[in-house]
Amino acid sequence: MNRSRIQLLAATALVGATSFAGGTAAWASPAARPQIQVHVVARPANVGAIDSGEGATAKAAQRNATQQLLQDFYGCGPVSLVSDAQQPDGTWLAEVSAVCQGSE
Repeated sequence: MNRSRIQLLAATALVGATSFAGGTAAWASPAARPQIQVHVVARPANVGAIDSGEGATAKAAQRNATQQLLQDFYGCGPVSLVSDAQQPDGTWLAEVSAVCQGSE
């Protein structure tokens, strides 16, 4: 009787270990893990864009610089005047900048 009790305990332990191992394997399998969907959206990097233009007046130079900036970059925010200066020949040179989404 003692021998059959040992065999019964051994069989119970074996069944318990097998079901535990099977449950662990099922939990570790990819089908049992929760699926996480990742959505990656490529976004262009923002850049600090700067461009220059010349003109007969300071206002014309700023307008030409702004047009050049908008031709060279896209997705620009508000354009700001960085500097303007009169050149020795009497024309003006202006620099403008804006935060844009990159070059085209």
